[in-house]
Amino acid sequence: MRVDVFGEPDLSLEATVDPTGRIGYPLLGSIEAHRKTARDLQNTITQGLAGSYLVNPDVRITVVQYRAFYVTGQVHRAGAYPYIAGLTVEKALALAGGMTNLASTRRIYLMHEDGTINQRVRVGLDAPVMPGDTLLVEESLF
Repeated sequence: MRVDVFGEPDLSLEATVDPTGRIGYPLLGSIEAHRKTARDLQNTITQGLAGSYLVNPDVRITVVQYRAFYVTGQVHRAGAYPYIAGLTVEKALALAGGMTNLASTRRIYLMHEDGTINQRVRVGLDAPVMPGDTLLVEESLF
């Protein structure tokens, strides 16, 4: 993500969310970013800089790149794909070249990358896919 603080080039930077869901930011240290929107993070940084460091900070957050999501199992092109806002299981499967003839349309699972134990959750084609998720299409049981 890109953090821009108007009039403060030393506080403007690009940051990557680490595996623990945090970013490092000058003066404020480690900031929780997991499951926060750009606006939430913008407010957190604005509040952290206000008063002690700047009188009226103007902070803007821009997402530069999302983490990839993964598709595996009975698809034509398993692998990692760049995340696109509004992604669903159906769209993710299309990016992976569709399901093979052996694929089960009822045994599609999603595993969220959220820092906890990853559990497989059975999903439908309209389920949302998030950055870092893994989509698994199992083989049909004839």
